Amino acid sequence: MSWASGVMIRDCTHLESLRGIGHLTYTHDVVLDQLPALQSLAGWADTAQINNVSVTGCNAIQSLAGLPRAISSVQIKDNASLSSTAGLEQSALSNLEVDGNLALASLIGLPDQLAYLSVRRSPALQDLQGLENLTALAGLTIQENTALITLKGLEHVSAISMWLSVKSNAALTSLHGLSGLTTAPSTLEITNNIVLPQCEVRWLANCINAPVGMNTDNGPEGVCEP
Repeated sequence: MSWASGVMIRDCTHLESLRGIGHLTYTHDVVLDQLPALQSLAGWADTAQINNVSVTGCNAIQSLAGLPRAISSVQIKDNASLSSTAGLEQSALSNLEVDGNLALASLIGLPDQLAYLSVRRSPALQDLQGLENLTALAGLTIQENTALITLKGLEHVSAISMWLSVKSNAALTSLHGLSGLTTAPSTLEITNNIVLPQCEVRWLANCINAPVGMNTDNGPEGVCEP
């Protein structure tokens, strides 16, 4: 098989390898769903182009190594053993969505041309180290990461053009990881971070010359570093 409009592999409880799709050269979408015995994403790194890959419920996967380089968009959801995003360094990835990966503790290994990043429900993640090569984004979503304390790792991002959403991160205490940001995104949402001092929100708004607006449902006023 050299071309397919889409590939879906779902509910194969004993599948351990993807080597059977190694001859695929082009496809729009690949869905890997509920493959609990799959040990690795290796076997198709030479695929010429893939628009979108979704990996969900593959609980033995520990890294993203093996994904094709010519890939545009990846969704990684509910993979219980995935501990890092390593493996995408040389990819052409522009959109990454990470959601509900319980062991994910590191965002290392992402390409610097990434445009859209969403990190949600990652309870082992304490900071955003690994994103130091990013300098600009179109959209950034950081939501419901219960152990996330700081946005450290985003210091070199100077522009987020479309949206910035930092919402419902129960342990977040600082926004100073965004200290390099110089312009306001079209949409700014910083809400329901219950221990984040409100002065942190005001500090960021001042840095990017944006109104605080509705971004007030966070923690107490607090005392913030300048």
